[in-house]
Amino acid sequence: MALYAWGANSSGQLGLGHQSDSELKPQKVDLKGTDLKPEEIISIAGGGNHTLILDTNGLVYCCGGNSKEFKVVQISCGWDFSAAVCECGKQFVWGNNQYTQLGLSKSITCTGIPSRLQVSLKLASGFKQVSCGLRHSAMITKDGELLVAGTGSKGQLGSRFK
Repeated sequence: MALYAWGANSSGQLGLGHQSDSELKPQKVDLKGTDLKPEEIISIAGGGNHTLILDTNGLVYCCGGNSKEFKVVQISCGWDFSAAVCECGKQFVWGNNQYTQLGLSKSITCTGIPSRLQVSLKLASGFKQVSCGLRHSAMITKDGELLVAGTGSKGQLGSRFK
């Protein structure tokens, strides 16, 4: 089984390894160097300048344009949650939030979809770095402020218990 693509390709959204105005004839997509197997593809979605491919393992592959606004520059993993900081300062979090380690509302106990971490206007400059621990996370804003979230039962949030 093989994967073929054709159409607009100005952002490399066909996954052919090059950019061109358009490909009028079906072109075989070279999947060497990737873990994607054509027989495991269950869904393909095309946007204006990018393509997403979902496989039977639940992995998503993408090709094509990537808005500079969401270019990921730093990532971190906790026990069962993750975070990513984008070049523009936005931070996305996903996974278990049982201890509010994602920095999201207590009413959200788990999210499989990356959620943008909202900050107050005081911290509107955004995030520079994130570090995730067992059940907590620490974030540094672009202004150099330190924010922490999650459980601090062992002092990991920098506060002391008496």
